[in-house]
Amino acid sequence: MANTVAITPIILCGGSGSRLWPLSREDLPKQFLKLISNRSLFQETILRMQGEREGQFRFAKPIIATGAEHRFLVAEQLREIGVAADIMLEPIRRDSAAAILAATNLCISFKRPGLCMAVASDHAIPDVEAFLHHIQLSLKAAQDHIVLFGLQPQSPSSDYGYISPGEELRGAAPVHRVNKFAEKPTLEVAKLYVAKGYLWNSSNFICKPSLLLQEADVLAHDIAAPAARAAKNMRHSDDFYYLHEKDFAAAKSLSIDFAVLEKTTKAAVLPSNFPWSDLGTWKSIHAILDQDVDGNAATGRVQFTHSDNVLVIGGDKLVAVEGLRDVLVAVTSDAILVAHLHTTAAMKPLVAKLKLHHPEVLKKSKGLT
Repeated sequence: MANTVAITPIILCGGSGSRLWPLSREDLPKQFLKLISNRSLFQETILRMQGEREGQFRFAKPIIATGAEHRFLVAEQLREIGVAADIMLEPIRRDSAAAILAATNLCISFKRPGLCMAVASDHAIPDVEAFLHHIQLSLKAAQDHIVLFGLQPQSPSSDYGYISPGEELRGAAPVHRVNKFAEKPTLEVAKLYVAKGYLWNSSNFICKPSLLLQEADVLAHDIAAPAARAAKNMRHSDDFYYLHEKDFAAAKSLSIDFAVLEKTTKAAVLPSNFPWSDLGTWKSIHAILDQDVDGNAATGRVQFTHSDNVLVIGGDKLVAVEGLRDVLVAVTSDAILVAHLHTTAAMKPLVAKLKLHHPEVLKKSKGLT
């Protein structure tokens, strides 16, 4: 046990997942939905970051970063799977940098030894053993680097950011230095990136808490300082840690990638090949579900005829699909979405129109039919 590295998971639960409306709503965002199993994505994330690999690493009690409005939902879903966690509440949305840095300050104040690992709560990673193996591969480099997990692209995609790996870190193979980061490209540029060996940026990373805070203080002081004050002045009540509202609100709203990871000289990347999806689009959900011989995938009661490459998310009511191709049908008790399966950018203007004309359907979840 002496050589076992402790890792505190920092689980981010702040997203709204509006691209997956009508399933994802403000009161029940994507991470709390049971999209691909009988557990929510959040629960699956928590469960794969439990226990230990003997002689290698062990997971400490996780820190959950979520909005105050979702605190009881988080607590209930943790209770369902029998896992204890420290639940840190963000009084206002300030993107991932402030949330991660506040949680990292909690790691320090809780006197957690070892490393911290920041992960999203809404990603699908079906092969848990492969995921844990890659964590093991990152441990040596994570002693003095911020190690990101870069996924081998399954195909050129404009849905993800990319990382260009540089030379291998001496004595810490197979981790590489980061050559450069690239934002979500066009499909044509994505093809070039894949040909050049770029990796998908999962935005999940592992490091020493002190290193992350040190880099953030230099590179993003306007976020690091308020986040630190918000954690220092937080209050603990009813099993929740409430960040200080005024201090936290003073933090600039920015992702951890833009604020720190793309600026630091301490960034490294581990090329990873475990199955992974951020489930950020209907297309990605279609890809991870079982498909019939015509490429159709469904949940709920569905009948397909003369159709191919169709995704139906339904419930108790029968959904019959005839003669369609590359289409999505998502059915809930108060709304139905019919769209091109590959729609991504179009969801933003649609959600904007719904907010203007039908705001009620964005807020409350009434479940599947």
